[in-house]
Amino acid sequence: MAEVTIHRSEGRAVAVMVFGVHGGQQFLELDRAYFRGVQSASSTRSEFTPDLPRLRLFEHLLDMCQEAGVNLVVNTLWEAPHTYAGERLELERTFMRETIRPRVESRGFAYVEVDFSGITDAHYLDYNHLNQDGVALYAPRLAEALRPHLRRD
Repeated sequence: MAEVTIHRSEGRAVAVMVFGVHGGQQFLELDRAYFRGVQSASSTRSEFTPDLPRLRLFEHLLDMCQEAGVNLVVNTLWEAPHTYAGERLELERTFMRETIRPRVESRGFAYVEVDFSGITDAHYLDYNHLNQDGVALYAPRLAEALRPHLRRD
């Protein structure tokens, strides 16, 4: 049995959240114009500064997973294109590839990057949550990226 929640804005239904029986959930846009308006109200950032305390926390989490024998795969999920200004996207990609990826792989974990080509603002609800069309594009790409890292035992 699934549960459905209707999300409203000013009394008007704008989305539906469907909760599946095994913990899955899907957020479905009903009013796309509303969500494009939400995006236009969100900020665009051009600067990127790594958060060193969060980096240390991430490294600690990686260490804990390694010690516990967790089969971990780290995946990068990018925000909606409208949030990036100037060189910010390239700065973040460089940080992920040159700082995060080596830390992940040095502990024996997999690091994957999914191809985001063709995924536009219209595929997001807001600045970082994919809508149903974005999920339809992203999920098969993620499945392919994860396939080589899944254990069969």
